[in-house]
Amino acid sequence: FGPHVRAWDFDGGPLAPMSKISFFAYQTLRWGARADGGDVNAFVREEILTAPGPGDVFGPHVRGFSFEGNVLSAISTLNFFAFGTGLRGATVSAADVESDGYGAWGDGFDEVVVGRGPDPLVGADVRLFDHDGAAISQKYEITASAYAYGATVAGGDVDAGDADEVVTAP
Repeated sequence: FGPHVRAWDFDGGPLAPMSKISFFAYQTLRWGARADGGDVNAFVREEILTAPGPGDVFGPHVRGFSFEGNVLSAISTLNFFAFGTGLRGATVSAADVESDGYGAWGDGFDEVVVGRGPDPLVGADVRLFDHDGAAISQKYEITASAYAYGATVAGGDVDAGDADEVVTAP
């Protein structure tokens, strides 16, 4: 399957496709993509985050897209390789690990959470990146497991605290 990203609308009625959010995130027709959403910068809506699927030709390339005013566009400053080496894509999510939920510390926006793809030559490394609307910068790095083959990542408030947590699996 190609890296076809689509959005679906659910407003309490039937699930309906959003025709203006249907695109190929990468220049290939193989291996799919992983996608998530998060408010990673100061724009009005959450952004779409993508990482390539587990193809043996893909590096850990993360891209961001915005949907503002019914127009989908790539975010040029949210287009980066999360790790210097490794194949088989990446996994991507978003989590506001810095905020207390009331703006007392942190920037109040989600960080981009990236796990290495299922490459047998790399570990289960996870990196968190901050996007300030103009540039991307790495904030944290963890090793999620002693095993190889990358890491799957997710973000959310799993302990009902003030900040989100990062959840990983090898």
